[in-house]
Amino acid sequence: MSTFAEHERRLREREAELSGRSDRLNAHGRNGLPQDFAEQASVRANDEVIEALSVRTRAELAAVRAAIARIDRGTYGRCLRCAGVIESARLAALPETELCAGCA
Repeated sequence: MSTFAEHERRLREREAELSGRSDRLNAHGRNGLPQDFAEQASVRANDEVIEALSVRTRAELAAVRAAIARIDRGTYGRCLRCAGVIESARLAALPETELCAGCA
């Protein structure tokens, strides 16, 4: 059985990981384009993938930070929709979840 302290530790580790990933993804776009047109096409195709990864990373990071804020406020583990208790197994699997299984 997981405790809130374990969830907080996991969330803070995930926050650091996602923050680092976000920084790396943002740095990718600052490299400019190569002179070779064929390489430019390849870089532009990669930019689309990088942008999709960046959007997903920012969304995950926001969810993790929101969960940490709920821990700080003392509302972690309560469903944001019905205010019921979120099942411990669900929190163990998805520590950033904000909804109980019934509301999800």
